[in-house]
Amino acid sequence: MVPNKKITVLIAIGKPLLAEAIANAIMSSPDLVVVAKFSNKIGKTGLITKICSQQADIAIIDINLVNPSFTQTIQKIKQLHSSMAIIITSNKWTPSCVLHSYNAGVIGYLPETANAGEVIAVVHAARMNQAVLPYDIFRSLTKFLAQGTSVLNTSDGCVQLSFKELQVLNLTAKALTNKEIAEVLSISPRTVQSHLSAIFTKLKARSRTEAALIATKNGWLDDYESPTSHID
Repeated sequence: MVPNKKITVLIAIGKPLLAEAIANAIMSSPDLVVVAKFSNKIGKTGLITKICSQQADIAIIDINLVNPSFTQTIQKIKQLHSSMAIIITSNKWTPSCVLHSYNAGVIGYLPETANAGEVIAVVHAARMNQAVLPYDIFRSLTKFLAQGTSVLNTSDGCVQLSFKELQVLNLTAKALTNKEIAEVLSISPRTVQSHLSAIFTKLKARSRTEAALIATKNGWLDDYESPTSHID
């Protein structure tokens, strides 16, 4: 960072009052300056163009402006402006979306309830390339990871499957019957069917074939290793 050079911040938030509050907090710090503010009126494509055209050090983006494909939007921004640090703000969080946004290039999270001091601290940390995660989200994330849940990308966002569901899905894609899957996983055929029902609901699939096609299309089969793969 150049000495005495102000850190430039861009704000893309759909709620005017929230955008104004964050802007005021940033401007209260002598080393920070807001260079632009955008809302959802310009559309998603226009938003990406506007954000990248500003060449700001930091971008604070309302996740609701880029849903449901927020990870793809963040990836596109990072491709066009790799040095820009991206902070996400929202009033709703899920562990799966936290993981996906970090993978996409997000550096920090700013709760909508953050006070001026917290806003400034998050911006400074992001500028130093330090990941920022509120404690309550951190606790939820650690519990989520401890459950052994797989977070999978789709073209419309993300899907959360348990490891057992992912096993069943992959074996289903290999055209195994419920009885055969039950034997491989040492569970009952009824349990297999229960997992399949959950999978169909989460994937919005109407059949085993459709579920298998979704898994293949999104590259999920590579995330699975058969429990018998090491048996000679």
